[in-house]
Amino acid sequence: MVERDFAFLFPKEVEAGDIIKKLKKIDKNIIHNVTIFDVYDGDKLPENKKSIAFRVLLQPQDKTFKDQEIEELSNKTIDEISKAFNASIRN
Repeated sequence: MVERDFAFLFPKEVEAGDIIKKLKKIDKNIIHNVTIFDVYDGDKLPENKKSIAFRVLLQPQDKTFKDQEIEELSNKTIDEISKAFNASIRN
């Protein structure tokens, strides 16, 4: 089991529930849980943006993850969330 945290800048109109649904669809066999642990909508962000951070619980079905597999799934997550919601990853 592996946990990965991601933080993105989203347009303010994006709903957290929509993000969770999209994340779970990326790989239903491996992504077992998604939790939002931080939402920030303050003056230090670009106009009309909010920051949402979430934790993704990954659990392979029949083997141990290799580092490369975790990296590939992380990159796929970043790509799909960025495209689906016009979002950008926060560093």
